[in-house]
Amino acid sequence: MWTVGARSLDLVYRSCWGAPQGDNSTHRPSVDKRRTAQPGPFLRGQFLRPKWPSPFSRARCKPPLLFATSSISSKCQATVTACLSGLSQQGKEGEMKLLVVIVNYRVVELTIDCLRSVAEEVHSVPGTRVAICENGTGDDSAERIQRAIDQNGWKTWATLTAITPNLGFTGGNNAILRQALRSADPPQYVLLLNADTIVRANAFKALVDFMDQHPAAGIAGSRLEDLDGTVQPSAFRFMTPISEFERAIRFGLVSKLLNRWNVVPPVSAKLTEAEWVSGASMIIRREVFDDIGLLDEGYYTYFDDIDFCYNARKAGWPTWYLPSSRVVHFGGQSTGVSSKIVRRQPPYLFEARRRYFLKNHGCIYASAADAGRIIGLVMWRLRVLLTRKKNAGAPYILRDSIRHSVFLTGFKLKDVLNPNLVTRKD
Repeated sequence: MWTVGARSLDLVYRSCWGAPQGDNSTHRPSVDKRRTAQPGPFLRGQFLRPKWPSPFSRARCKPPLLFATSSISSKCQATVTACLSGLSQQGKEGEMKLLVVIVNYRVVELTIDCLRSVAEEVHSVPGTRVAICENGTGDDSAERIQRAIDQNGWKTWATLTAITPNLGFTGGNNAILRQALRSADPPQYVLLLNADTIVRANAFKALVDFMDQHPAAGIAGSRLEDLDGTVQPSAFRFMTPISEFERAIRFGLVSKLLNRWNVVPPVSAKLTEAEWVSGASMIIRREVFDDIGLLDEGYYTYFDDIDFCYNARKAGWPTWYLPSSRVVHFGGQSTGVSSKIVRRQPPYLFEARRRYFLKNHGCIYASAADAGRIIGLVMWRLRVLLTRKKNAGAPYILRDSIRHSVFLTGFKLKDVLNPNLVTRKD
């Protein structure tokens, strides 16, 4: 049986888009105005991917239900409502400016360390509240987190909700978001923050100030880094069939020729527009939820941040990368999936990828993406055999890619199976 919790985001992608076209109006612009705003270098075509012909339209697949309904029990739902009611009472002097949502699964010590760093920053943005979801770890994690809140005097700004079973990154966040956005005092902004993070000084303030000053921006992501300050890629381009081939073949000359489709462009040191940002530290304007809904629980974990940014962009809400907001990200602590550790990738990662392409781009586009990946991996394997080069890829990556492709699984849109609720034979 596979077990997984709140995801790490070690899908190493990067961004290098241009500076924002500032709109300092205090009013939210209309959708038409946002869609016709002056585009940055990415949208002007410097990094444009090819425009696929009409057969790639997602219209050939039946549209899925956009958001799955959470399987939280009525008792858990009442607990979430009570906790958020408490947060609202704590902030009754003014509206809730920022709600930080942290989902814990099997990383209780890291969650408490994260809260310690948050405690130093929570007062930098008046009206900030923090909601922690203990996402079905199944041990004494909830008691330990609550004890840390009580002993450190964090009750004025933090509350804990415990749910079971583990609902993944999307379900854990939605357990909090669903009630928060329906409350009498919904937050102006929501910050999704991984439990395996440490918040640097002014990280919250930088994000909120940017969103206040740029009402056309729907989403913004922090600069993620190692504990020693080494930058991690956290702003990316959307994946395409060509980018899937480029990533799989791992050949320098090919990568140079296909550079404009590279999902992981060089990390920018400047404020830039991105296509999507890592969900490890991602601030979202409340109106974005109003327009496109909550996180898609059909993903369970992985690819949910790409999906969310993609649908936000379609609704007229661009995404930005803000390197002045710095957050340490340890990565892979809940799932064990990390770019720094070579191991077989779990089925739910392949299933999430499959769901993303089918849901957002349609059957033919998903087929092209799978074909590009498989062809690239075959060519990589041939190169390894001919040159006797060490195979640095994940074990069984070619076999698993074929096994989970649309060619063998079909084109029906499916939810990613919750590995905590099913037994898998691999």
